Amino acid sequence: MARRKPTFAEAMQQRFERPWVTRTVVRAVDDNDSRPVNIVWSRSDTETSPLPPFPFHIYVIREAGSLQVDEVLCDKLICYINYWQSLCDPCWHLEVYASIQDNVFACVEHHEGEKGYRRGDVEGPYMPDKNCFLVVDSEKWEEQGLLSVEYTTHDTYLPYHVNAERYRDWESLASHLRGQWADQGMTTVEELLDEKNAARGWPINLDLYDENGPDQRVNGMDFSNDRIPQAQLSSVEHRVDLEAMLDLQDVDVDGVVEEQREDLGGAPYTALRHGARQGPTFTFCLFLLGHDIFSKDRLAIFARLNTGLLAGVSWSLHLYSGATMSPSFSTFSQEMKARRDSDTPRDMPSSYAGFPLQTYQDVYMCLDSSKPQSAGPSFVVSAPVPDPASLPQSDGTKFSDKCDSIDITTFHVGSWDLVADMLHTYLAVCSQDSAYR
Repeated sequence: MARRKPTFAEAMQQRFERPWVTRTVVRAVDDNDSRPVNIVWSRSDTETSPLPPFPFHIYVIREAGSLQVDEVLCDKLICYINYWQSLCDPCWHLEVYASIQDNVFACVEHHEGEKGYRRGDVEGPYMPDKNCFLVVDSEKWEEQGLLSVEYTTHDTYLPYHVNAERYRDWESLASHLRGQWADQGMTTVEELLDEKNAARGWPINLDLYDENGPDQRVNGMDFSNDRIPQAQLSSVEHRVDLEAMLDLQDVDVDGVVEEQREDLGGAPYTALRHGARQGPTFTFCLFLLGHDIFSKDRLAIFARLNTGLLAGVSWSLHLYSGATMSPSFSTFSQEMKARRDSDTPRDMPSSYAGFPLQTYQDVYMCLDSSKPQSAGPSFVVSAPVPDPASLPQSDGTKFSDKCDSIDITTFHVGSWDLVADMLHTYLAVCSQDSAYR
């Protein structure tokens, strides 16, 4: 009688019944923020177990912040990925960052800094110039899968153009990672990395590095201080006249009023609206990346957007200044979460806050003040992730075949007028009751 092949879940259980030290090698070094990064690879049958050259980088973000980023988590991650035939080659390793990042944009910013840092005279293995990594965004990552994040740094309107794709099927994730490896040139990049890593002592003298890695719970990184203080924003040297840069010349700002406020999380912003319409019933958020701006430019930005069909609606623009992509994402998410709370006062203007039948869960805008541009803000949208319990199950070996979803993406529509049209479209599909009451 033929022996039954174990399911994926059974195979994983069998592997994890053995002590983790028999399966993987873990070395801890410091990243560019002087926080631990775990270098993890499968232990070979030989005594040396040399470091495989090609890295896949993994971040843990706030939604999974209660996880202990230790050797056990690293061991599970490498075993889950290494199980599938498409990525069983002994030519790659994982680098798992112990610091909890605030969100995907914070991971991108850290990853860019880490690439530059690793090119210097440091202990960590050399990093190829690739703009992709994995993200653990759930405490139930073993069932819900990982995010694969890819980004570009050459977008005209934003610092980064980011796509985050969820892989709930581990075999599909392994195939995807092999594709990333192939895009880098596979054997060519392996030879380059081998040469650079050997020059750094990887893995010739493994005794130089901590055998155990981090052994304590990581409570996460606090990005609340990443925001530029309001007192600093008010100084003249931190203000930028954007009239020429953003095609705001000769914009009629008559009737536009502004008011300085703080949101529910304590973040300062400017509320802009048309003074003739009292009590706006809807609001959109715009984050000005970089510096603060003069009042006349803030007024002009609202007036530039308050055109076409949008001009006939009672709405307000909440403009946050001096932000970066990571705090912007966090500020908006926290504000929308507070607005969805049943205890939130009902007299607040409605916003694009994720009603069940919407295409996107959250929508806001970003405008990079450091780049000359005349085509208006870019959009940042996040798509709702379906409840895992509602997804079809197979035989228990996979979470769900080909059930990928885009969670975060950025895009630009091409002009201020088209941005205004897009805002009106979002407003109309969000909720007519809240938008036009």
